[in-house]
Amino acid sequence: MPQPFPAAHSHPVPDGHGRNLFDTDTELQSLLALYLPDALYAHMRPHFERLGSLAGGLLDDLAGTADRSPPVLEHRTRTGLDVQRIVKHPAYVEMERLALSEFGLGAMSHREETLGWRGPMPALVKYTLTYLFVQAEFGLCCPVSMTDSLTRTLRKFGSPDLVARYLPTLTSLDFGELAQGAMFMTEQAAGSDIAATAARATPAGDGSWRLSGDKWFCSNPDAGFAMVLARIDGAPDGLKGVSLFLLPRRLDDGSLNHYRIVRLKDKLGTRSMASGEIQLAGAVAYLVGEEGRGFVQMADMVNNSRLSNGVRAAGLMRRAVSEAEFVASGRRAFGRALQDMPLMRRQLDKLRVPAEQARTMVFQTARALARSDAGEKDAYALLRILTPLIKFRACRDARKVTGDAMEVRGGCGYIEEFSDARLVRDAHLGSIWEGTSNIVALDVLRAIRREGSLPVLSAHNAALLEDAALPPGLRHRTAPQLRPGLRAGRDRAAGGRRRGAGPPGRVRALPLHQRHRHGLGGRQDRFGCADALGTDGAVASRAAARSAAARRAASRMAGPPRRDTGGRRHGLSRPPLQTQRRQSKMKKRTLMSAACALLAAPLLASAGAADAFPAKPVTLVIPYPPGGPTDAMARTLAAEIKDRIGQPMIVENRAGANGNIGAEHVARADADGYTLMFGTSGPLAINASLYARIGYDPVKSYAPVIRVGYLPNVLVVHPGVPAQSVQELVAYGRAHPGKLAYASSGSGASSHLAGVLFNSVAGTDFLHIPYKGTGPALNDLLGGQVAMSFTDVLTAQPYVKAGRLRALGVTTSRRSQALPDVPTVAEQGYPGYDVSVFFGVVAPAGTPADRIAILNKAFAEALSTAKVRTLFASQGLEAAADTRP
Repeated sequence: MPQPFPAAHSHPVPDGHGRNLFDTDTELQSLLALYLPDALYAHMRPHFERLGSLAGGLLDDLAGTADRSPPVLEHRTRTGLDVQRIVKHPAYVEMERLALSEFGLGAMSHREETLGWRGPMPALVKYTLTYLFVQAEFGLCCPVSMTDSLTRTLRKFGSPDLVARYLPTLTSLDFGELAQGAMFMTEQAAGSDIAATAARATPAGDGSWRLSGDKWFCSNPDAGFAMVLARIDGAPDGLKGVSLFLLPRRLDDGSLNHYRIVRLKDKLGTRSMASGEIQLAGAVAYLVGEEGRGFVQMADMVNNSRLSNGVRAAGLMRRAVSEAEFVASGRRAFGRALQDMPLMRRQLDKLRVPAEQARTMVFQTARALARSDAGEKDAYALLRILTPLIKFRACRDARKVTGDAMEVRGGCGYIEEFSDARLVRDAHLGSIWEGTSNIVALDVLRAIRREGSLPVLSAHNAALLEDAALPPGLRHRTAPQLRPGLRAGRDRAAGGRRRGAGPPGRVRALPLHQRHRHGLGGRQDRFGCADALGTDGAVASRAAARSAAARRAASRMAGPPRRDTGGRRHGLSRPPLQTQRRQSKMKKRTLMSAACALLAAPLLASAGAADAFPAKPVTLVIPYPPGGPTDAMARTLAAEIKDRIGQPMIVENRAGANGNIGAEHVARADADGYTLMFGTSGPLAINASLYARIGYDPVKSYAPVIRVGYLPNVLVVHPGVPAQSVQELVAYGRAHPGKLAYASSGSGASSHLAGVLFNSVAGTDFLHIPYKGTGPALNDLLGGQVAMSFTDVLTAQPYVKAGRLRALGVTTSRRSQALPDVPTVAEQGYPGYDVSVFFGVVAPAGTPADRIAILNKAFAEALSTAKVRTLFASQGLEAAADTRP
């Protein structure tokens, strides 16, 4: 007799999917508070939090789907109509909507209002949002960046008529109206060598031009507009003969412009985003700026894209480091966590340093861009050297950081189910797009020679060094060593300029400063993140370790003394990471020694702290994938509770088996109050009746913490379904038996049982298709692969309001506050039909009562805040009348 399969159970492979990538990045939050005005940061923080949640959950799911389903070029329809259409997966289209319409990433620098903020959005906000977005999806950020850069170039150099004509669609947030941007520069014989451009431009007599020739590598080739380099007939050879043109995708009559997308490229990475070859055949275009100034004008767009490349590389590194830290904290081997092993700690530090270095550069360069646009003296010279520096260094570092971070996860990192492989493939783009490393290095020299950027950079570094907040002892001992190091880097840069292709020291002065500025303001999050602030508050709250235990820890971290190579092996931008605490005068490599000592201090201090609860972060397990209602509500509460318990609340998604995997994990956790579950009626009630064997008892395995409330479901259909009401849907279903199917978040979920009950009371035979969570089910519903779903109000609401789904009926006995105009199913002829989901927080059975009381009080206070109540009400959640355990 065959043996039954064992019940679903938790496994030792840590999966950080579903974490809020903003909430878990405390140092990013601190840096934003330092760099942004208080009012702007307060306004933008909810948007950062929401994008962080999306990036760690739904957006990450969409990115994985789109990466596995690359775009396809459709030349003609089956009837022979020439359409030149790039067919994109619905997951990619949804990401486009989020990036360009909902968050306005391509337009916010050029609008008077975005995300509720009046006036053009500062560059740092745009790059922070990009930094978060790219941690899930890299490919789409290329079209987003080109849209922003094209709009900037058009506004800067285009004629007033051209700007007035095309700016509205480039800056629109209406997804059905907005246009994307691209740039078509590269030719087979003219890659970085723009002077070899062969594409021709001929005047048409009506103020427009006709372009002909081939463009070899064109990302986002079906964009609404593209900036194109071409040589006007009769123009001289070389750069002076190249002009810049704006190429619309469609002509005034709506027909396609006269160019063809010949084919799409099969790329190593950024597979979700189309790149292709273009053949210009008399395409209508418009001159931008002056004739013969195309290279200068395009350089403005390219430099903006180079900065964006640096930002994206920094984001990739942050995601890679975050994943590595999560794995190292959760994976145990040889009897202890990976993060407690010296070699692993060393490896994590080697990942953190370039990631933090790149993030520092993002903030510094964004500030320089804002000052340059405002016309401040020397700001442009500083921007001109910072831009190629961040592009050069961050993009190179991203290749190694993503690869080494994948190694931390081990074999699981090598498979495509995790994000690691996608990060590694995408990381190689940055060093190739908009100029290879050698080309960008030459641009550093060009900035030094033409803009006088080196003295400006040196003065900028010196000023930052003077402003750096260091403990008095370190200030007097370290600063004298740093200044010569900075001067040495500057001198090497000057020597490289004179020699034309000198040693790599020319790009190392600023990274040395960064390591000082961020390293010595060290802070410690749950996983030992080496993010740093460089502020008085950070240094005051993280004093250098003084105890013998701290010195021993620093010594262990340092390893044996290492011969000083004078920078020949590692260079100033790559000092050895082994820290050393010496009583003698600090040398160059002791920069990282100081940082590691500071990093050790919080760990040592916490080890001797009193046994107060909570004394460390609390984990809130969600037994479902990110992107659904349970995930959204849990994260909202967790963000409010962290200030009330004095510790972060880490949200962890453990999905599978309709919630059983996460539920069993919590049931088996230590009963100490540090592991909780945000549960629903599935694992806490229904599953015991559906599964013969589960690894927990819904009643005996848990101690209740608090009841949160319940959430109605709503019957929604794809707009292609010909039904405006429940009655019409039933009639259509009966007339077409077996044709309609409904998606659920899993067998036994409320979205499944709601359909079973509906089939019973309405006499229909709608087919059930279970998914692994609400997010995947929603993706297929939006794409039309499935006709309908009994999903929750929270998930459905934005898509109903946007017209992408049609709501037919609420499943509870009364209407939802979130969708007051949608009648109940009961109102439409099916009295007694009532389905909803309840939510609550539980702890493992045996958790001390005093800790349950502390947690209950914190959750109750969070639930009573106006912010939470208003948010929950707007999303359809009916709060519990009684919040006692």
